[in-house]
Amino acid sequence: MYKKVFENDTTYHKIRDDIISDIDDEFEMSTCGSCNEEFYLSELIDCPSGYFEDNKWISARYCKECCIESLEDGDCEGECGEDFVEDWRRDRFIELFNDNDFIKKEDFVYYNKSKTVAFGYIFDKRFENLKNISKKIKKDDFVEVSNYYKGDIILLIKLNNKLISYDIEYITFAENIFKLARKKNLGYSWWFYSDGNLLLIESQNMWCLIAPYINLELGEEEKRFNERIIKGVEFFDIKVTDKLGWSVIKDDEFEDLCFDLLTNMKEFENVKKTGGGSGELCEDISAVEKYKTLDGVERIKWTIQCKHFSSRNVNQSDIPNLFNVCDAHKSDGVFIITSGKVSPGLKRTILAFNESDSHRFRARWWEKQDLVNHLEKYQDMLKKYFFKK
Repeated sequence: MYKKVFENDTTYHKIRDDIISDIDDEFEMSTCGSCNEEFYLSELIDCPSGYFEDNKWISARYCKECCIESLEDGDCEGECGEDFVEDWRRDRFIELFNDNDFIKKEDFVYYNKSKTVAFGYIFDKRFENLKNISKKIKKDDFVEVSNYYKGDIILLIKLNNKLISYDIEYITFAENIFKLARKKNLGYSWWFYSDGNLLLIESQNMWCLIAPYINLELGEEEKRFNERIIKGVEFFDIKVTDKLGWSVIKDDEFEDLCFDLLTNMKEFENVKKTGGGSGELCEDISAVEKYKTLDGVERIKWTIQCKHFSSRNVNQSDIPNLFNVCDAHKSDGVFIITSGKVSPGLKRTILAFNESDSHRFRARWWEKQDLVNHLEKYQDMLKKYFFKK
């Protein structure tokens, strides 16, 4: 009697049919919509992307390997939200950090060697990992920024009538990271925050912290903006270099020009004309450069060599040993300023010198156009050195 009642029970039949259906699904075979190989249905991913055909929505199933290949080729945005998609994204941006010499500090907190940029992953609440960067940084001090200008070389924000500038390359890199880390159907929108100094960029599941420039560097950005207004969408490379007669400047005047320029720039301090040493080991000017990091202001003491070579390049033979120059003057690095150009060979030597782990010194250069870009901001200096009576 009990068996007969049980067999006639509708609940029993429903449970039995569901179990059979699940077993059938588990062992049912189907083909991947990309590689056309057969897989168990449970091994294929239902792709939310599809298309309409004859008023019907056509979708497809893909194997995991083909999905990852589509992610790598940029043909898939990972809208399915599968766990392996999130794992791939996380692995990809960690790879980007490693390729760009970022250092891992804490779990999913990365910063660059100069400590001017840091990234973190948000798991539960926004700004969760900021405490792992610096004790000086308080998340409650940050307010949202709505007034900003994204230029060619800097990002400018205006906060409480104060202008603050940031390297546009860091902003672009952050955008690429956020795009990779975006969550399902959320895109990669972001929001700017600032504490009046540092810039905090937050996306849906990541944040980026960027230190500002000490010098606003408005001159070049304003010049490019004015060129767009005057010439519309066309860009003409109009350079003031053609108007400046470098031949009217004598060697000692060129040193004076470099000294005056560095003295006027906010990121340099303790600028002194030294005239120390001779030949390849000479030091025409010494100066300390300040730059902001996530922990505050750091300083570099430069030995500066002024090369008034408007008719030839500064070659490797002019400065055969960068290490000896730094060591002779107890400085942190060599800074070459020339009214001409630095040869490709010397540039390669400087880049290799900076990447070496065998010493703490560094080197950099300014060529003629770099000087012009800076001089344009100081009209009095142009009149003093180039438009003499």
